[in-house]
Amino acid sequence: MLVKPANRVAPQYRLGARAQSASTIKEALHIAGLDGEVKVSDYAVNATVMTEEGVSTISVLDKFMTYRQTATDLVPLGVVGKRYVPIQDVEAFDFLNLLVDESGANFDSVGTLAGGKRTYVSIEMPSTITIANDSTQMYLFASNSHDGSTAFNVGVTPVRLACTNQIRRVVRSAPAKISLKHTSGLKGKVAQVQETLGLIYKYQDAFEQEVYELLNADFSSTDYEKLVETIVPINYDMDTKTKITTSETMRGDLLNLWNAPTQDGIRGSKYAAFNAVAEYADWFKPVRGGNDKEVMRAERILTGAGDELKTKALALL
Repeated sequence: MLVKPANRVAPQYRLGARAQSASTIKEALHIAGLDGEVKVSDYAVNATVMTEEGVSTISVLDKFMTYRQTATDLVPLGVVGKRYVPIQDVEAFDFLNLLVDESGANFDSVGTLAGGKRTYVSIEMPSTITIANDSTQMYLFASNSHDGSTAFNVGVTPVRLACTNQIRRVVRSAPAKISLKHTSGLKGKVAQVQETLGLIYKYQDAFEQEVYELLNADFSSTDYEKLVETIVPINYDMDTKTKITTSETMRGDLLNLWNAPTQDGIRGSKYAAFNAVAEYADWFKPVRGGNDKEVMRAERILTGAGDELKTKALALL
């Protein structure tokens, strides 16, 4: 059963707190309860193991735990080397204050990914892009890790308002994400703002051009059926019965989305074909494992972990 867009919760709100009332990053982090200091344990991490002699404790040399200290609790975040120095979120995201002031954008939400190991901040950019009466809202996502697993990143994510699809993959000619160096001082933060705004402006220009081209390219129902058959292949002689059933269900959902109300205004174009696939990838592709599947889906959407299908479809359009 297809879930209507009106019943969908944007992934950044599913994973974090709305921060539209914040005027500074410090206020936004406080709203989300993420203003506690991130620290590194004083002693090496210990692991408990079962041996033939019973339970033993092993100290993992040169490995320490990062944790966030809140007013009421200590939250473990990850395991790092002895030279790791945590970058506090209020410091890492401080340049966003300048970006918001300069661009007219607004803080949107603050939350965590990967069990708290990464903090993200979403910014709603001031302009909505409308092409042929179809509107897309641009967001900026910045993320900071506390386990040494990823760089400090900022990325642009366009969200099509008719279906809340995240469609950053529609742009092939400009990067959607960059890594920034941690820096201090006004000069360094101004440089971060300039680099980020450069990313946004280049991406938006490429987005408008590529969406316009896809919207003006006719794509029939027969063309779409062939696309679905290509991205969801079925070998009735070699595939297992379970795989055939799963693939047939996936094809059925994709074909239903081609005729869904979310296609109004773009129907019969390559852009409609891409969005039907994107809507499936974001909102209908099954989520496996874990107890809270909606949280897992939200994280998959926000991180782009499920974008492979979108990329495959776009390559064929």
